[in-house]
Amino acid sequence: MPRPEQLERVRDLFAVIDLTTFRVWLIPSQTPGNTFQVRLDQSGTDASLTLAMLRDDKGNRRIRMPDEAALDAARHALLAARGGQPLAADSYKRLQIPRDTMRSFLEGMSDWNGAGRALTLSTLDLSGIPEVLRDPQGALAAQYLRRVLDQIGLIGLQSIPNDGADRTPLCPFQPPRRTHRHCPERARGRCCVEVHHRNRGGCRQYLPGY
Repeated sequence: MPRPEQLERVRDLFAVIDLTTFRVWLIPSQTPGNTFQVRLDQSGTDASLTLAMLRDDKGNRRIRMPDEAALDAARHALLAARGGQPLAADSYKRLQIPRDTMRSFLEGMSDWNGAGRALTLSTLDLSGIPEVLRDPQGALAAQYLRRVLDQIGLIGLQSIPNDGADRTPLCPFQPPRRTHRHCPERARGRCCVEVHHRNRGGCRQYLPGY
Protein backbone atom coordinates (compact mmCIF):
# COMPACT_ATOMS: atom_id res chain seq x y z
CA MET A 1 0.00 0.00 0.00
CA PRO A 2 1.48 3.42 -0.96
CA ARG A 3 2.56 5.66 1.92
CA PRO A 4 -0.06 8.39 1.28
CA GLU A 5 -2.80 5.78 1.36
CA GLN A 6 -1.44 4.38 4.62
CA LEU A 7 -1.50 7.84 6.20
CA GLU A 8 -5.05 8.41 5.00
CA ARG A 9 -6.20 5.17 6.59
CA VAL A 10 -4.51 6.11 9.87
CA ARG A 11 -6.31 9.47 9.82
CA ASP A 12 -9.59 7.68 9.16
CA LEU A 13 -8.98 5.38 12.13
CA PHE A 14 -8.16 8.28 14.43
CA ALA A 15 -11.31 10.12 13.35
CA VAL A 16 -13.37 7.10 14.42
CA ILE A 17 -11.45 6.71 17.69
CA ASP A 18 -12.13 10.40 18.37
CA LEU A 19 -15.85 9.62 18.41
CA THR A 20 -15.33 7.59 21.59
CA THR A 21 -14.44 8.54 25.16
CA PHE A 22 -11.78 6.62 27.05
CA ARG A 23 -8.93 7.02 29.50
CA VAL A 24 -5.59 5.65 28.42
CA TRP A 25 -4.69 4.44 31.90
CA LEU A 26 -7.70 2.12 31.93
CA ILE A 27 -6.29 0.09 29.05
CA PRO A 28 -4.47 -2.87 30.65
CA SER A 29 -0.69 -2.76 30.51
CA GLN A 30 -0.32 -6.50 31.12
CA THR A 31 -2.42 -9.10 29.34
CA PRO A 32 -2.00 -12.82 28.70
CA GLY A 33 -1.14 -13.81 25.16
CA ASN A 34 -0.04 -11.68 22.24
CA THR A 35 -3.49 -10.53 21.14
CA PHE A 36 -6.21 -8.78 23.11
CA GLN A 37 -9.14 -6.52 22.37
CA VAL A 38 -9.87 -3.04 23.65
CA ARG A 39 -13.42 -1.71 23.64
CA LEU A 40 -13.80 2.06 23.36
CA ASP A 41 -17.29 3.28 24.28
CA GLN A 42 -19.06 6.40 23.13
CA SER A 43 -20.21 8.63 25.96
CA GLY A 44 -23.98 8.74 26.34
CA THR A 45 -24.77 5.93 23.86
CA ASP A 46 -24.41 2.18 23.50
CA ALA A 47 -22.15 2.49 20.45
CA SER A 48 -18.53 1.39 20.72
CA LEU A 49 -15.39 0.63 18.75
CA THR A 50 -13.45 -2.57 19.38
CA LEU A 51 -9.79 -2.66 18.40
CA ALA A 52 -7.40 -5.59 18.36
CA MET A 53 -3.98 -5.02 19.94
CA LEU A 54 -1.01 -7.16 18.92
CA ARG A 55 2.28 -7.81 20.71
CA ASP A 56 5.30 -8.57 18.53
CA ASP A 57 8.38 -10.65 19.40
CA LYS A 58 10.03 -7.59 20.95
CA GLY A 59 7.11 -6.96 23.29
CA ASN A 60 5.85 -3.87 21.44
CA ARG A 61 2.07 -3.47 21.22
CA ARG A 62 0.38 -2.14 18.15
CA ILE A 63 -3.16 -1.60 16.93
CA ARG A 64 -4.29 -3.97 14.21
CA MET A 65 -5.77 -1.81 11.48
CA PRO A 66 -9.45 -2.74 11.02
CA ASP A 67 -10.54 -3.59 7.51
CA GLU A 68 -12.51 -0.95 5.65
CA ALA A 69 -15.87 -2.66 6.13
CA ALA A 70 -15.43 -2.95 9.92
CA LEU A 71 -14.23 0.64 10.21
CA ASP A 72 -17.13 1.93 8.12
CA ALA A 73 -19.62 0.01 10.28
CA ALA A 74 -18.13 1.42 13.46
CA ARG A 75 -18.10 4.94 12.03
CA HIS A 76 -21.75 4.66 11.01
CA ALA A 77 -22.80 3.45 14.47
CA LEU A 78 -20.82 6.14 16.30
CA LEU A 79 -22.01 8.94 14.04
CA ALA A 80 -25.65 7.89 14.35
CA ALA A 81 -25.97 9.57 17.75
CA ARG A 82 -24.29 12.74 16.44
CA GLY A 83 -26.62 13.41 13.52
CA GLY A 84 -25.22 10.78 11.17
CA GLN A 85 -22.88 13.10 9.28
CA PRO A 86 -19.13 13.67 9.78
CA LEU A 87 -18.37 17.00 11.42
CA ALA A 88 -16.47 19.76 9.68
CA ALA A 89 -12.81 20.11 10.61
CA ASP A 90 -13.41 23.35 12.52
CA SER A 91 -16.75 22.35 14.09
CA TYR A 92 -15.09 22.12 17.52
CA LYS A 93 -15.03 25.93 17.63
CA ARG A 94 -18.81 25.87 18.09
CA LEU A 95 -18.22 24.47 21.62
CA GLN A 96 -21.10 22.00 21.45
CA ILE A 97 -19.51 19.30 23.61
CA PRO A 98 -17.05 19.42 26.56
CA ARG A 99 -14.22 17.96 24.47
CA ASP A 100 -14.62 20.67 21.84
CA THR A 101 -14.46 23.34 24.52
CA MET A 102 -11.23 21.94 25.96
CA ARG A 103 -9.71 21.56 22.50
CA SER A 104 -10.61 25.14 21.64
CA PHE A 105 -9.17 26.35 24.94
CA LEU A 106 -5.86 24.52 24.45
CA GLU A 107 -5.48 25.41 20.78
CA GLY A 108 -6.28 29.02 21.55
CA MET A 109 -3.68 29.12 24.31
CA SER A 110 -1.04 27.78 21.93
CA ASP A 111 -1.62 30.84 19.70
CA TRP A 112 -2.34 33.34 22.46
CA ASN A 113 -0.61 36.26 20.72
CA GLY A 114 -2.55 35.63 17.52
CA ALA A 115 -6.10 34.57 16.74
CA GLY A 116 -6.00 32.05 19.58
CA ARG A 117 -6.71 34.63 22.27
CA ALA A 118 -10.27 35.21 21.03
CA LEU A 119 -10.83 31.46 20.69
CA THR A 120 -9.66 30.84 24.25
CA LEU A 121 -11.80 33.62 25.71
CA SER A 122 -14.83 32.23 23.88
CA THR A 123 -14.53 29.07 25.99
CA LEU A 124 -14.90 30.98 29.28
CA ASP A 125 -18.19 32.10 30.78
CA LEU A 126 -17.45 35.72 31.63
CA SER A 127 -21.08 36.78 31.98
CA GLY A 128 -20.63 37.46 35.71
CA ILE A 129 -17.84 39.98 35.06
CA PRO A 130 -18.55 43.61 34.02
CA GLU A 131 -18.09 43.93 30.28
CA VAL A 132 -15.30 46.48 30.55
CA LEU A 133 -13.26 43.99 32.63
CA ARG A 134 -13.99 40.81 30.70
CA ASP A 135 -10.95 40.89 28.45
CA PRO A 136 -8.29 41.41 31.16
CA GLN A 137 -10.06 39.22 33.72
CA GLY A 138 -10.71 36.55 31.12
CA ALA A 139 -7.06 36.58 30.08
CA LEU A 140 -6.00 36.18 33.71
CA ALA A 141 -8.45 33.31 34.26
CA ALA A 142 -7.27 31.60 31.09
CA GLN A 143 -3.62 31.79 32.18
CA TYR A 144 -4.44 30.38 35.61
CA LEU A 145 -6.51 27.56 34.15
CA ARG A 146 -3.74 26.66 31.70
CA ARG A 147 -1.19 26.50 34.52
CA VAL A 148 -3.48 24.31 36.61
CA LEU A 149 -3.94 21.92 33.67
CA ASP A 150 -0.17 21.88 33.13
CA GLN A 151 0.33 20.88 36.76
CA ILE A 152 -2.32 18.18 36.57
CA GLY A 153 -1.07 16.73 33.30
CA LEU A 154 -4.12 16.36 31.07
CA ILE A 155 -3.73 13.09 29.17
CA GLY A 156 -5.57 13.04 25.87
CA LEU A 157 -8.66 14.90 24.78
CA GLN A 158 -10.35 11.52 24.31
CA SER A 159 -10.67 11.26 28.10
CA ILE A 160 -13.07 14.23 28.04
CA PRO A 161 -16.71 13.33 27.27
CA ASN A 162 -18.02 14.05 23.78
CA ASP A 163 -21.63 13.75 24.90
CA GLY A 164 -23.56 16.96 24.26
CA ALA A 165 -26.15 16.06 26.89
CA ASP A 166 -23.68 15.47 29.72
CA ARG A 167 -23.83 18.16 32.44
CA THR A 168 -21.30 16.56 34.81
CA PRO A 169 -18.47 18.92 35.86
CA LEU A 170 -15.11 17.90 34.43
CA CYS A 171 -12.81 16.81 37.28
CA PRO A 172 -9.41 16.01 35.76
CA PHE A 173 -7.67 15.72 39.14
CA GLN A 174 -8.72 14.15 42.44
CA PRO A 175 -5.90 13.59 44.97
CA PRO A 176 -6.35 11.87 48.35
CA ARG A 177 -9.10 13.30 50.56
CA ARG A 178 -8.20 16.20 52.82
CA THR A 179 -10.05 18.87 54.76
CA HIS A 180 -10.50 22.50 53.87
CA ARG A 181 -12.78 24.74 55.94
CA HIS A 182 -13.64 27.19 53.16
CA CYS A 183 -14.27 25.14 50.02
CA PRO A 184 -16.11 21.80 49.87
CA GLU A 185 -14.47 20.97 46.54
CA ARG A 186 -11.03 21.57 48.02
CA ALA A 187 -12.03 19.54 51.04
CA ARG A 188 -12.59 16.63 48.71
CA GLY A 189 -9.28 17.36 47.04
CA ARG A 190 -10.80 17.90 43.62
CA CYS A 191 -9.88 20.19 40.74
CA CYS A 192 -13.13 20.65 38.84
CA VAL A 193 -13.99 22.72 35.81
CA GLU A 194 -17.71 23.19 35.30
CA VAL A 195 -18.80 23.01 31.69
CA HIS A 196 -22.30 24.34 31.22
CA HIS A 197 -24.72 25.16 28.44
CA ARG A 198 -25.28 28.78 27.51
CA ASN A 199 -28.72 29.57 26.17
CA ARG A 200 -27.31 31.80 23.44
CA GLY A 201 -25.94 29.54 20.72
CA GLY A 202 -25.96 26.49 22.97
CA CYS A 203 -22.18 26.59 23.38
CA ARG A 204 -20.24 25.01 26.23
CA GLN A 205 -18.04 27.25 28.36
CA TYR A 206 -15.85 26.93 31.44
CA LEU A 207 -16.65 28.82 34.60
CA PRO A 208 -13.50 30.77 35.59
CA GLY A 209 -12.56 30.50 39.23
CA TYR A 210 -12.68 26.69 39.52
